[in-house]
Amino acid sequence: MFDYQLIRSDRRRTVALQIKNGRMIIRAPQFLSQQQIDVIIKNKSAWLQKKLDDSAQVACINETQFVAGCYIWIRGKHKTLSITFGKGSSFTELSDEVLVTLSQRIKAKCTDPTHLSLQVKKLYAAWLKEQTHNYIDERLSLLSRISGLAPKSFKVRFYKARWGSCNNRGELSFNYLLMMTPLWVIDYVIIHELCHLKHLNHSIKFWQLVNLHCPNYKEAKLWLKSHQSQLVWQ
Repeated sequence: MFDYQLIRSDRRRTVALQIKNGRMIIRAPQFLSQQQIDVIIKNKSAWLQKKLDDSAQVACINETQFVAGCYIWIRGKHKTLSITFGKGSSFTELSDEVLVTLSQRIKAKCTDPTHLSLQVKKLYAAWLKEQTHNYIDERLSLLSRISGLAPKSFKVRFYKARWGSCNNRGELSFNYLLMMTPLWVIDYVIIHELCHLKHLNHSIKFWQLVNLHCPNYKEAKLWLKSHQSQLVWQ
């Protein structure tokens, strides 16, 4: 059974289930018995568990607490974070987990969990930036040939509120957090920015061009929208 806060009200006629800051809140009418509430929770158990898991993952990112056992995103998949210490620092991707090795020198300087978390985040960020740059460098070349749309240059950097951009000089920029998303979503973002080379807007003609080169663009947009809250980076 889940732990939750029960709030009853004389004015309420239905039950509302809410997950807020990792806590479950149930708002119920006064006339509903505890047994009836338990049945509702049982019937919604799978949904509630998923919401609690999602909330925990978001909290892990938003609070910038990259600690052992935390889930992090890589190519659209959750991987468990493991932390160890050795002679040097490294970030290693395995099948179901990510192994972060920190140097003994860093360990000695980490006087609190927040400092340790920051060191892990730095390694993660550097790995994301390198992986995103390498992937886009390869795919941009291919997709440019296929679409006939070639930028003057591109760069990979961090953005708080966008996945990519294109300016009127034909220069493209991409968010290095893209490597947190599935590769087919990254391809959509690349094509999206390439199409801006011809239409520097979001007109009907622009989306028609995107659809021509990326027929599944709506699914990619939906993936980004539905996972946006889990891909926040402080």
